[in-house]
Amino acid sequence: MKLAKHSVIPLAVMMLISSALLSYQVPATALQATTRITLDSVPTIVRPGDQLTFTGILTTVQGAPVSGATVNVNLHSAGTQTTQIASAETDENGMYSTSWEVQMLLVEKSSGDLTASVKTQLAALYVQFPGDENYSSSRTNPSTI
Repeated sequence: MKLAKHSVIPLAVMMLISSALLSYQVPATALQATTRITLDSVPTIVRPGDQLTFTGILTTVQGAPVSGATVNVNLHSAGTQTTQIASAETDENGMYSTSWEVQMLLVEKSSGDLTASVKTQLAALYVQFPGDENYSSSRTNPSTI
């Protein structure tokens, strides 16, 4: 009978330990793979009506492609809020491609001579992956256009 008591105790302890392990929740961020996104070069001088194509790749930091993810192209110009101008879904190789027709609001700046003015606007453009339950967010460095 003593043998039965000793075998029941370890079984009860094992059941208690396993139920504690099953109820432990790992924070979501620990499950996400860290990502890196690129943006291939874009022209630095553009005019309204120009068609720009944005291409790049979304991978984990280990280099594995992230497929089926939505990436957003954002534009921020002085005095305005950031605007999403395009989005794309990555393919099985983590690559994305999307286009946008330039529609800038031109701002007059004096060039020293009151009779002459230059119509120009600088804007920062970047691509962002907002992240999901499997992958962390990432964004490119801004490109000035």
